[in-house]
Amino acid sequence: GRPEMDERLEGLQKRTTIANLSTASSIHHVHAHPYDEVVILYYANIEWQDHFEGETMFFAEDGEIELASKYTPGRIMVFDAKMPHTIRAQSPAGPPFRFSISMFWEKSNEPT
Repeated sequence: GRPEMDERLEGLQKRTTIANLSTASSIHHVHAHPYDEVVILYYANIEWQDHFEGETMFFAEDGEIELASKYTPGRIMVFDAKMPHTIRAQSPAGPPFRFSISMFWEKSNEPT
């Protein structure tokens, strides 16, 4: 694996994996996950152009946009699940579906 990824996941165990699908008419709300977890997010569409939009947006505690991650095929992002985030709806000009895979890693209760 990549050393920086190995460091982020040290002491964690995979809890679940979710396949996400959205469309241009999907409604997305800013949310955060309640658990002390790390999320690995994988952008699964093989082809995507900038004007298709569909960015993942991350927010500061005051609600201001802190980061907008462009949907880039094959991109892997790692972030704290408690960080508020959402998806910007994709443009109808793009493919009918935007796919991503989310893997949730939590702190292990097992002694190390």
